[in-house]
Amino acid sequence: MAHNVSVTSPVNAFLLILVIMAFAAISVFLLPLSAHAGQFTVDSCSSCHDLRPIESSLRNSPEGSIIGSHQVLAHKDVVLGTNLCTACHTGNLSYAHRNGLININTTMILNHTGSYYDKDNNAVKEGSDGAFSQNRMANATTMGTCRNLYCHSTAQGIADPTDAPVYNTPQWGENFGLCGEGKCHDTGAHIGGPSVFPTLKTGSHEKHMNFKYDQSGICAVCHYDWQNTGCTPCHTGGGAVFHRARDHPNKSIDVFFSEDFPVAGGMHGEGTYTGDPAPQTAYGQCSGIYCHSPGNKLDAPYDAPNDTPVDWGGSISGDCTACHGGDAGSAIPLASGSHLKHVQNTDCNSCHEYTVSNSRTYNPAEYGGQNYSYGSRYHVDGWVTVVYNSFVGSGTYNSSASPITTRAPGSTYGDCTNVYCHSNVQDIKDGTVTPTVYHTPTWGGSAPCGDCH
Repeated sequence: MAHNVSVTSPVNAFLLILVIMAFAAISVFLLPLSAHAGQFTVDSCSSCHDLRPIESSLRNSPEGSIIGSHQVLAHKDVVLGTNLCTACHTGNLSYAHRNGLININTTMILNHTGSYYDKDNNAVKEGSDGAFSQNRMANATTMGTCRNLYCHSTAQGIADPTDAPVYNTPQWGENFGLCGEGKCHDTGAHIGGPSVFPTLKTGSHEKHMNFKYDQSGICAVCHYDWQNTGCTPCHTGGGAVFHRARDHPNKSIDVFFSEDFPVAGGMHGEGTYTGDPAPQTAYGQCSGIYCHSPGNKLDAPYDAPNDTPVDWGGSISGDCTACHGGDAGSAIPLASGSHLKHVQNTDCNSCHEYTVSNSRTYNPAEYGGQNYSYGSRYHVDGWVTVVYNSFVGSGTYNSSASPITTRAPGSTYGDCTNVYCHSNVQDIKDGTVTPTVYHTPTWGGSAPCGDCH
């Protein structure tokens, strides 16, 4: 028997409205799963945000941006396990970690004891530093700081490598420039000068980082990466992965001497270092490297220095005899080429003015506003530098006019021409100090009386 249902009944009308509302709710729920299937599926970090979020000095300007340091080079390419975010965050191994909280990994992968994110900048580790409301950061003008992190440390102790390192506390959201601008650890003269960014003082870094190594980046001479040579990969590019930035804070002190020093492309990296790569272990010794040789060969094996072994973190002779010889009054006078004849009565500044101000002192004059001296610029830079001072005159060596700054080590000796030392000293006719006759002795050859005047 059929029944007619009247929708005019208040009860029936109410039931009908409930049915319509239920269907509407089900349709809204099912729509993304059917008509838009896959469009809203969260299957990667970029489904919600970039792998490294867009950042700005202001939150949500441009839209979607946040204040932070995710885009800092060292943060972008530090590969820490299967998901680089886990170095600093927890709960992000799945794509369901949006919970209104910023979760900080308080046992960070590259941590030292007591590492934490100090959200309130009060230098006190609090339980709330591990997870705090995302809304707290909405209008924050000052971000927190990272404390006691290996990534932001000297890795070794200063006075003793086994001591605790010095930790820096960079503020989250800071704009880190070249080599972190000293935000992680001290850098050196080439990154801005001692007055701006102090030189790294662990081991023998402070001595070495004041020098300019022409063919390789300052750090790359001893921490060479065969995948990326020179300074370019760190400063301006290097392909999909910035290898040095990625491998830098990996809790391993990797020492590999540059294959591009002293001359690029020469495959010279045959030196050895005996230290353990593990941080906070005893320093080792360097051997077989150009820097600690007499500087008379382009290719390995290099002649051994006078002071052996060369201890990282140790000291060497101060009279220029540690690697090559010194002046006539030194323990070991320099004897290569014609040096032994010259150092008896001639200051090293006579032929190496850019490098030294006298036979035992680097030239302290600042080089071109680069925050390091001429002595640091031209000593152990991978070239033989011949620059006559004003007393010697504007002569030439091997047909090249002084200053000569890019002569390869081990090159065939040349002749000195038009230098006061090898002249008749003064005009024969009127006695003025204006030589009229110059001789051209060959460096390393014999020069009996009569070869100069």
